Amino acid sequence: DEQPVTVPAHLIPAARFAIVNHRQNTGRPITVEELADRLDITPAIAGRLLHTIDPPAATARVNGARVLEGAQR
Repeated sequence: DEQPVTVPAHLIPAARFAIVNHRQNTGRPITVEELADRLDITPAIAGRLLHTIDPPAATARVNGARVLEGAQR
Protein backbone atom coordinates (compact mmCIF):
# COMPACT_ATOMS: atom_id res chain seq x y z
CA ASP A 1 0.00 0.00 0.00
CA GLU A 2 1.24 3.45 -0.92
CA GLN A 3 0.97 6.07 1.78
CA PRO A 4 -0.57 9.41 0.78
CA VAL A 5 2.03 12.11 0.23
CA THR A 6 1.60 15.22 2.33
CA VAL A 7 2.81 18.41 0.69
CA PRO A 8 4.24 20.94 3.14
CA ALA A 9 2.51 24.26 2.46
CA HIS A 10 5.77 26.22 2.72
CA LEU A 11 7.05 24.46 -0.44
CA ILE A 12 4.23 25.68 -2.69
CA PRO A 13 5.62 29.19 -3.44
CA ALA A 14 9.11 27.85 -4.19
CA ALA A 15 7.69 25.08 -6.37
CA ARG A 16 5.47 27.52 -8.27
CA PHE A 17 8.49 29.76 -8.92
CA ALA A 18 10.61 26.80 -10.07
CA ILE A 19 7.87 25.54 -12.41
CA VAL A 20 7.29 28.93 -14.06
CA ASN A 21 11.00 29.80 -14.20
CA HIS A 22 11.87 26.47 -15.82
CA ARG A 23 9.17 26.87 -18.48
CA GLN A 24 10.30 30.42 -19.26
CA ASN A 25 13.97 29.44 -19.53
CA THR A 26 13.62 26.15 -21.40
CA GLY A 27 10.30 26.41 -23.22
CA ARG A 28 9.16 23.10 -21.78
CA PRO A 29 7.48 21.92 -18.59
CA ILE A 30 9.64 20.82 -15.67
CA THR A 31 9.77 17.11 -14.88
CA VAL A 32 9.19 15.58 -11.48
CA GLU A 33 12.87 14.67 -11.26
CA GLU A 34 14.01 18.20 -12.15
CA LEU A 35 11.67 19.75 -9.58
CA ALA A 36 12.83 17.27 -6.92
CA ASP A 37 16.48 18.10 -7.64
CA ARG A 38 15.87 21.84 -7.72
CA LEU A 39 14.02 21.91 -4.39
CA ASP A 40 16.00 19.07 -2.76
CA ILE A 41 12.85 17.07 -2.02
CA THR A 42 11.71 13.54 -2.75
CA PRO A 43 10.23 12.72 -6.16
CA ALA A 44 6.94 11.78 -4.46
CA ILE A 45 6.56 15.26 -2.96
CA ALA A 46 7.75 16.89 -6.20
CA GLY A 47 5.15 14.92 -8.16
CA ARG A 48 2.39 15.97 -5.79
CA LEU A 49 3.48 19.62 -5.97
CA LEU A 50 3.66 19.51 -9.76
CA HIS A 51 0.20 17.97 -10.01
CA THR A 52 -1.22 20.51 -7.56
CA ILE A 53 0.36 23.60 -9.13
CA ASP A 54 0.50 22.65 -12.81
CA PRO A 55 -2.11 19.93 -13.43
CA PRO A 56 -2.14 18.14 -16.78
CA ALA A 57 -4.28 19.87 -19.39
CA ALA A 58 -7.78 18.49 -19.76
CA THR A 59 -8.30 16.60 -22.98
CA ALA A 60 -11.36 15.49 -24.88
CA ARG A 61 -11.89 13.26 -27.88
CA VAL A 62 -13.18 14.71 -31.15
CA ASN A 63 -13.71 12.21 -33.94
CA GLY A 64 -11.36 9.84 -32.13
CA ALA A 65 -8.52 12.37 -31.80
CA ARG A 66 -7.43 13.80 -28.45
CA VAL A 67 -7.64 17.59 -28.26
CA LEU A 68 -7.15 20.08 -25.46
CA GLU A 69 -10.41 21.36 -24.06
CA GLY A 70 -10.81 25.05 -24.72
CA ALA A 71 -8.08 25.04 -27.37
CA GLN A 72 -8.21 27.79 -29.95
CA ARG A 73 -9.24 26.79 -33.45
